[in-house]
Amino acid sequence: MTYSGFDDLLNAKMLKNTSLQTQFSREIKNGGEGFWDTPPTESENFKFYPLLSLDTKLYNKFPVTLSCNYSHKLEEDNSISNTKIRSSDLNFHTKFKYSFKSPKGLKILFFKRLKMRNELTTNLVYFL
Repeated sequence: MTYSGFDDLLNAKMLKNTSLQTQFSREIKNGGEGFWDTPPTESENFKFYPLLSLDTKLYNKFPVTLSCNYSHKLEEDNSISNTKIRSSDLNFHTKFKYSFKSPKGLKILFFKRLKMRNELTTNLVYFL
């Protein structure tokens, strides 16, 4: 699910083309051989990829992404061992990108103009 009118809602002049996004999936698997009332193995996955993601352009020049992902997995072995394994994962991700061009180039003494392009990309990922 995506909501694209977030910058109008905030009325912030420094944010452009802002969107909020979330996505959810659930997967259930049962396995085993023969006939059974309770399956010998079961697994269930919940995934929010992303749980919440904010994409925007800061001052209409710098793309910024902030996102949070969450997943939860439950595995059950209903056979002789009768074990349950639960695992969860939560992580945060930020991305900032800046680039510029010099259309005329940079004049270096005794050389022709040097056309240049500089790009800076930063990523910060935090896992819990």
